[in-house]
Amino acid sequence: MMASCNLNRTTTQCSIGTINEAIATPIMQFLGGFVGNVLALFILIKTKKNHKWKPFYRLVCALAITDATVSSLVYPFSITRYATNFTYCYSVTVCYHVAFILSFAFLGSALIVTAISFDRFLAILFPFKYDSSRKIQRTTVMIFSSWILTAVICTLPLVGVGEVKFYYPETWCFIDFTSKESSNELITYIYALLGLVLFVLTFVFNLSVIIALIRRIRQSKKRLGNQKHLKSDVYNVVFLFGIVLVFSACWVPITTRMIYNINSECPSDGPTELLVARLAITNSIVDPWVYIVLRKENFERLEQLIARCRNTPGTDNETVTLPTVASTQSLDKISAKLSEVP
Repeated sequence: MMASCNLNRTTTQCSIGTINEAIATPIMQFLGGFVGNVLALFILIKTKKNHKWKPFYRLVCALAITDATVSSLVYPFSITRYATNFTYCYSVTVCYHVAFILSFAFLGSALIVTAISFDRFLAILFPFKYDSSRKIQRTTVMIFSSWILTAVICTLPLVGVGEVKFYYPETWCFIDFTSKESSNELITYIYALLGLVLFVLTFVFNLSVIIALIRRIRQSKKRLGNQKHLKSDVYNVVFLFGIVLVFSACWVPITTRMIYNINSECPSDGPTELLVARLAITNSIVDPWVYIVLRKENFERLEQLIARCRNTPGTDNETVTLPTVASTQSLDKISAKLSEVP
């Protein structure tokens, strides 16, 4: 049994119905998102002496903070409704709260992922413009601009531009993209089209960077003494590919579903809407794990482990690179002495 909730701006009304949804999924998403984002923030703070809060790491920190809002401010209400066998019904205030947090986290994460892609785009393709004294200031502006723009858009339903509604199985509230009212259509198009534009920008930025890095990797293989830059480039390619893959799989479905429903003669509110919402939430859950798993340090450990498994002599990176550096320095000294000979 469950209580089905209907929302207006003053009260919620609950009616009895039946539904088959397990509580395991929201609990797993809550734990994965909370643990992942807290762990990502912990790693960033612990390793601050190494990364010195460069623009990329500031953006990753902002992404983790934004993603953490879903797990900490939304899931307690959702899990409570599941735990009470759907008899607990959200109040109007709670529904608007959940709708704001979800829409803010979805769009805010998309904007910051795009900002990360733009940062890498500038760093790789325009290094001279990127390495300016204003890059920290530029990063701060991107972060707060993303949050402010997202807050403005997500506040529109709260001030009467569009509405929010309960969605199946009445465990989450979001912008009403099933209504044919002009204000609901307006906010839906603003939100969904902006989301698709961000996806296209992220895809173009990352694809450009990946192509540029692959070219640089091929050139680095032909040169001596560029192993450090080569490894860094490989890491960037893998990380950006992971970001694009997760962002595409999790963000595109909800934006396309919003546009489909708003243009449909019979808009739906059922398991499909729940699925695309969970995929969007999964983006907030997986983002920190992409950073945690695909950290450069992990690639270095994996490389050492593979070297040990192959029983290759000199598995430690230092034992491999130091003789090469020493040999290079010796050659430089010999060349210098030869140049002094008349």
